[in-house]
Amino acid sequence: MNNLPKYVKINGTALRLINDEYYRDGGAWSVGYKFFKGKLYSDSNVASVNDKELIECSEEEWRKSNGEYAPF
Repeated sequence: MNNLPKYVKINGTALRLINDEYYRDGGAWSVGYKFFKGKLYSDSNVASVNDKELIECSEEEWRKSNGEYAPF
């Protein structure tokens, strides 16, 4: 899978792809990613966001989730 989704949700929180990580603007944190059995998962040293499936979402969902922190 070479086409990574630009926007994803993890535990209901939306992130955007920047370089090789998924970044949360509203909180300024990021997670890496990995593939397992054809699905995309988070890769982090923070247990609450590690090994969670990354679910594609829309830019609109991402903007709503990040609120005033979403850049224009």
